[in-house]
Amino acid sequence: MADLDSYDLPDFGFTPFDQFVIEHWDPESALSKEEQKETLVRQWLQLGRNSRDAYHKKTSTPDWVVPEYVPQDLLTDNERRVNGQLGVSNVLWIRTWYGSGSPAASTSPSSGVSTETAQTDVVSHATADAAYRRLWRAAFFDNDDDPNDDFDDYRTVHRSFIFDDDPVAYGVTQHTSDENVAPTGSTPGFIVKAMMHCPDQLGGFSGGDWSGTEEEYLATSQNLLVMIADRKACESGWVLEIGLNHRAEVLPGRIRSKASRIATDYGNWQTEGMALRETTMGEDTETYAQRGDGWASD
Repeated sequence: MADLDSYDLPDFGFTPFDQFVIEHWDPESALSKEEQKETLVRQWLQLGRNSRDAYHKKTSTPDWVVPEYVPQDLLTDNERRVNGQLGVSNVLWIRTWYGSGSPAASTSPSSGVSTETAQTDVVSHATADAAYRRLWRAAFFDNDDDPNDDFDDYRTVHRSFIFDDDPVAYGVTQHTSDENVAPTGSTPGFIVKAMMHCPDQLGGFSGGDWSGTEEEYLATSQNLLVMIADRKACESGWVLEIGLNHRAEVLPGRIRSKASRIATDYGNWQTEGMALRETTMGEDTETYAQRGDGWASD
């Protein structure tokens, strides 16, 4: 892994989300520290770009102070170094399928709420891990036979924006590979969990020709690209790619792309390139970007 010390470490208070925490942290809350953090992240995302701008502006004013009761360690040093740096990455990679094991509680993809679900298609965690490893190598390594597993931060998606090691935080139970883990208009729980590590990564952009209101423009424009290793991706090589608007809501239209195409899609379908929605014409559909075998390298 590349040395993260090469990135500046901002003092607490000098990022927009810091300012939001300073303003809204409740020392009397009955929630745990982590629960209150998640609540604030959800509120932060829902503010939208224009409301978050006020906190961007606060970072440049000299008259703010940090109350003693406000925690300054909600992000690790490494997370603070890359949080909000769109030059590092404005793409998230999230593994949502970890197998099903035995009958257990599942997590609703839209709300993160635990619900009891009877398993109809049990897949062991070991089997899911092996499938994910194959997907990982096909997506991030040129030579699938290379035994070296060292990951280069500067290849495709930066390691800080890969979330694949926590089935409780990111896992979504899928009985079949066709179940939709990211319904249009929702903010799936696994998205919120990922954004807890980089809350300022959801920025915004101004400009572009638009005949409607600014809110309509922002609501339908891609802010982040998310690549999802769901069950179908792990089993067939077809990675799910979705766009998020400025409130972290899933935009209409989703792409299935071969694992070997991840680097190309990363370059093409970010906000500064051709947004993902331009490939789906705004329709609420799942489109396969290529033909053939999802594991093929062509």
